Amino acid sequence: MAAAYPALRLRRARASAWSRALYRETVLTPADLIWPLFVTEGSGEEQPIATLPGVSRWSVDRIAARAKEAVALGIPCVALFPNTPAALRSPDAREALNPDNLMCRAIRAIRDACGYDIGVLTDVALDPYTSHGQDGLVDAAGYVVNDGTVELLVEQALVQAAAGADIVAPSDMMDGRVGAIRAGLEGAGHLNVQIMSYAAKYASAFYGPFRDAVGSRGLLQGDKKSYQMDPANGEEALREVALDLAEGADSVMVKPGLPYLDIVRRVKERFEVPVFAYQVSGEYAMIEAAAAAGAGEREALVLETLTAFKRAGCSGVLTYHAAHAARLYSFLAVERCEDRAFLGACGIGRIETASAPDGLRGEVEIGWQLRADCWGQGYATEAARAVLAMAFERFAFPTVFAQTSENNRASWRVMERLGMARRADLDYPDPDYPPQDNPTMVYALPRADWEARQT
Repeated sequence: MAAAYPALRLRRARASAWSRALYRETVLTPADLIWPLFVTEGSGEEQPIATLPGVSRWSVDRIAARAKEAVALGIPCVALFPNTPAALRSPDAREALNPDNLMCRAIRAIRDACGYDIGVLTDVALDPYTSHGQDGLVDAAGYVVNDGTVELLVEQALVQAAAGADIVAPSDMMDGRVGAIRAGLEGAGHLNVQIMSYAAKYASAFYGPFRDAVGSRGLLQGDKKSYQMDPANGEEALREVALDLAEGADSVMVKPGLPYLDIVRRVKERFEVPVFAYQVSGEYAMIEAAAAAGAGEREALVLETLTAFKRAGCSGVLTYHAAHAARLYSFLAVERCEDRAFLGACGIGRIETASAPDGLRGEVEIGWQLRADCWGQGYATEAARAVLAMAFERFAFPTVFAQTSENNRASWRVMERLGMARRADLDYPDPDYPPQDNPTMVYALPRADWEARQT
């Protein structure tokens, strides 16, 4: 017989933080995230996207830095989407087959910078390359033709694989394209290139900001309802997934994400395969708008929605919040081992810094000390990321100065590699290896002081 109240009090397990952690059923980590990145032509370019606050297009020479950031944050994969110049878009999408197109150059730049420390997922679809904005070739009546499109998709996937893509992700929703792409990859010797199929992609109203990002919103003629799924259908999604798995997909995706968690759960339970979801641009924009309006706290909204994907059965999530969420997760990791002074610093703008070294005393806006014994807990890099999350997300300071002990070299390297920190001149005999018994101390300069130092 099942226990009943008062013998059973479910609130017992929720009474304290340690107990909630012990009973937690779903855990989100940076390894669960894929970071979508937009690539544009030019040099030294960062182009903010108005409808996606906090998201930018990056030129090829700067995209590698984003991939390095992902590696440092523990994000295992990035997804690339090109904003092809208008002059290179055509009805037949021929630029998609160019081995030196924007996508392929971005793949090679990331591979050259990061080696195989990170996975590269590429979008297989024609809409970034067509002048009419559709995902495939269009006949005289305006209908997107299936088989002719599939032939081009196979060639596009092979071009991307040859450039170094690890996962090709057909997002076009043409019938039979997964089997054709798998045969093409096998025939060309790309035996280990994965296919993540957009198996259940719906004709959604949540894609608007993405179309701005890749430059196709103003080009789209008609709609995509003849190939993307009706949002009212669930059984059809299961049929689509079954077909793609039978044709050789290694994993499947549901898109959009949060409004379709019921589909995620049904796919996971029916097929027991890796299932991913795309938290699409409209979902991201709504969270940002809610946070900006004061309707919710950004950090809590981000982590709660991403946790919901995992709870529903996702193996991973494509999200524009990936880097932010990874930093938040790292902060939570530090929270499990840090003292209350560190946590208090995250909620206020200034704490006592009288103990700062002579070279920094009186100059720092915030400062905090990380307990030396925490480094034995395996949190070195997580602590460094938490430092960055605090300095940049909470206080918008452009840099931090750090005094680091010898057993904390890993965290310093993370901060230095991200270009977000530099060492203070503290007059140690060997600036690379301060005394072992000195705890780690980190200070963030006020913006005005930092700008003055740059001049």
